[in-house]
Amino acid sequence: MITDALETDVSLDNMIEIFVKLMPSEVKVVNLNETDIKGGCLGCLKCAATNIRFYPDELMNIFEKAIVEADEIVYAFKVQDRYFSALMKAFQDRFF
Repeated sequence: MITDALETDVSLDNMIEIFVKLMPSEVKVVNLNETDIKGGCLGCLKCAATNIRFYPDELMNIFEKAIVEADEIVYAFKVQDRYFSALMKAFQDRFF
């Protein structure tokens, strides 16, 4: 599960907790607020051609450890002003 929940997001945290308890197998929860993500996609496409990433951050580690190994991916993010957070957008942009 990928989330951007803060400590103040009580409703979202409660939904995540209930979801994790109801699942028959282990659920790994990755909170983007607890990771080092430097920014969103710059559109340079260097990552596609040469696999060289512009930002020296933890995003590829999340991808390799949490997403590639997962059987399923669940996104649990807050919606604010009819869109998701800038952190979740940066995460999504980097995985185009």
